[in-house]
Amino acid sequence: MNDTTPAVDAQLAALYRARTPAARLRMATAMFSAAKRLAVAGLRLGDGACSAVELRHGLLHRFYGDELTPVQRADIAARTPPG
Repeated sequence: MNDTTPAVDAQLAALYRARTPAARLRMATAMFSAAKRLAVAGLRLGDGACSAVELRHGLLHRFYGDELTPVQRADIAARTPPG
């Protein structure tokens, strides 16, 4: 689905291209942080009593799906610092 007209889409793309690489990186990291906060909120809504490791495991599953096996997700979640 795309609700943006081609002209507005082109203007937006031009604005993004005009930003410095550092500004584009800041935008991307801010968007990822927002997505992560939303995913954490959703996971906590489903199970507010989940541990930090379970939360990280859930995030890995939400973001990477079946690209990681359950064993890989568990290993990464166990070794990843909270936050």
